[in-house]
Amino acid sequence: PMSMTVSHLPTLFAGLNTFQVNCDVEGAYVAITESNQILGTGYVSGGIANITLNPAPTSVGQIINVCVTAFNYVPYIGTFTVVNNTAPYIVYDSNVIHDSGVSVNGNVEYSENVSLDLTLKNVGSVDATNVTAILSTTNSDITITDNSGSYGNIVASTTSTQNNAFAFNVANVITDQQNATFTITSTDGSMNSWQSNFNIMLNAPVLQATTVTIDDIALGNGNGRLDPGETATINITTLNSGHAISPVANGTLTVNSGMVTVPVNNISIGTIAASSNVIASFNINVDA
Repeated sequence: PMSMTVSHLPTLFAGLNTFQVNCDVEGAYVAITESNQILGTGYVSGGIANITLNPAPTSVGQIINVCVTAFNYVPYIGTFTVVNNTAPYIVYDSNVIHDSGVSVNGNVEYSENVSLDLTLKNVGSVDATNVTAILSTTNSDITITDNSGSYGNIVASTTSTQNNAFAFNVANVITDQQNATFTITSTDGSMNSWQSNFNIMLNAPVLQATTVTIDDIALGNGNGRLDPGETATINITTLNSGHAISPVANGTLTVNSGMVTVPVNNISIGTIAASSNVIASFNINVDA
């Protein structure tokens, strides 16, 4: 079994009825329980599962269990503690992606420059003053170019949004559909500090040759095979099974037989949209 990366806050204020779990496995199942009672369940989507707790925990000191499972992954088991709601508490709430590069579509793709509108929420019962936030990540495919934002005062139980608060660049070569985990560290004027995580999906093309056909109708016997003395065309279909358009792609055909020659063995097949395919055609000659 493989390992999954799961994170969540270590505490929950008494009386709150939602809890966020971050996980890098899409579709993972999250269950939150206490004393063998299920308080809430849900599935990870976009790296996040927001679980509604019913009933909401109200006893200070309660230890609440978090279990995350997925096929062929080692289960995650963790806990959080219910604490008094007598202070400010700043957490990540949401973001809006502004991307430029491959496709301007609100999704993060290879080689793009990205800025984030980011919303923080004060889930505590006391106003937070002079809030600042720092964005960080350990993902090697991400380079943060603007890591700090100023949020001022955030009233209890309200949110504050800063447009273009943070920015980062994405590497040219990345793994398709990976969740990049970011950490927001928020600090207020009283030197209280809080950390919360969120994930952003990274997208890339995945190219693979699928089908090969031989066209020997014009200068061969039309049987769809290479026979001595024929000149034919080999058509190779390349599929982009990834989630981003490819850069301009080239197809190269090599042979390991001295009886077959390829006059032009490298051709441009252009860009390939996600879930689309193109056909690269190569003329070949077979010795008699």
